[in-house]
Amino acid sequence: KIICVPADDRDSGDHIKTLEDLPPQWKNKIEYHFNTYKDLKKRGTTKVLGYGDAAAAIKVVEECIEHYNKNA
Repeated sequence: KIICVPADDRDSGDHIKTLEDLPPQWKNKIEYHFNTYKDLKKRGTTKVLGYGDAAAAIKVVEECIEHYNKNA
């Protein structure tokens, strides 16, 4: 999953640039969501193992675009 914010984010005053800029409670909510959202189907099937940085997210997006272009 990729966490993103609008480039022109009036709600945050454009101060969220990296994962460290997120308030700790946001990260807790994100982790809780992804650790539990499949529990109705099969409890415990997802687990947040950590976070990457912006460079890792860009790499994932580029790989997905490449995969799409090969298989479209």
